[in-house]
Amino acid sequence: MEGFQYGDIIVIGAIAAFIILRYRAMLGTQAGRDPSEITRPKPLEEYERVVQIAEREPAKTKPAVKDEDAAYPDMLGISFKSMRNIDPEFSPAEFLNGAKAAFEMIIKAFNARDHETLKMLLADEVYESFKEVIETQESQNVRHETTLVAINKAEIRRAQLNGKKARITVDFVSDQIQVVRDASGTITQGNPSDVDSIADEWIFERDLSSSSPNWVVIET
Repeated sequence: MEGFQYGDIIVIGAIAAFIILRYRAMLGTQAGRDPSEITRPKPLEEYERVVQIAEREPAKTKPAVKDEDAAYPDMLGISFKSMRNIDPEFSPAEFLNGAKAAFEMIIKAFNARDHETLKMLLADEVYESFKEVIETQESQNVRHETTLVAINKAEIRRAQLNGKKARITVDFVSDQIQVVRDASGTITQGNPSDVDSIADEWIFERDLSSSSPNWVVIET
């Protein structure tokens, strides 16, 4: 078989050089680059850390208790300080938030005849009076229904310490809708469109030496 001619070798060489140049243009080269400059995929853990940091809520600064006390009359401030001598975690602002939540929960539990929740939030004597009202309604086949629209005011009126038992009186002013329904659910008294402003005075009590943080309502 006749060998390649010199001209053929030149052509083939030129083609090979052209192909090599094209591949280098497409793939690039790392020659002469600092390895530290080469971009590499980040480990999965780093992406996870970024997501967690982005989703974390900013830390909330708890107001100093002395600043809280300054918002109340002197006698209340003195009572709060005495309560903190027994329970250093006591805060009037946190107590008031819990009192408002309890006010709403008790109204809802009474409407739903939820005895377990009422037992948890009410002192025994108060629970028994609520229970009696519920049983009377059931015997008469009626239901007194209260809808809490808004709590417009919740203010600590009095605070006293008897031994290790603290009592705090809270004045509530709320917008409520009150109706009475018969056994079929038909409204027999009241109007669901009428919103009344209702003033209540509730007294909460707690043994500050107890490990339980729960307050109970001893009077409504």
